[in-house]
Amino acid sequence: MSWGPLLVNLAVTAGVVAVLMLATFAYAMRTRVHAIMDTVWPLGFVLIAAVSFGLSAGDGDPGRRMLVLVLTGVWGLRLGAHIYLRNRGQGEDKRYASLLRRNTVRRTSGFVPWPPR
Repeated sequence: MSWGPLLVNLAVTAGVVAVLMLATFAYAMRTRVHAIMDTVWPLGFVLIAAVSFGLSAGDGDPGRRMLVLVLTGVWGLRLGAHIYLRNRGQGEDKRYASLLRRNTVRRTSGFVPWPPR
């Protein structure tokens, strides 16, 4: 068995999820609503399943590949929708608000300005 396709899949899916989460983080920093991270992270699993499905074309059982894609997609979309509906209109999540309060001292440390002023 060659490890090449697995490592390519791992690198590509890691990159795609990193872009998704960094874009979401940038949006959260701009809007100061960090609870969006909870809503978006399940979509990362959907992206992983979709990218893996595409990269594995021609390998494995097509029915099994489709089943994994559909089940992961349904689960990720359902979870993302559930978290969105649960948090809608609630303001900032208490966990994130606590982290933001505790990290205000780091603004002047010269490292990452989190959160920005």
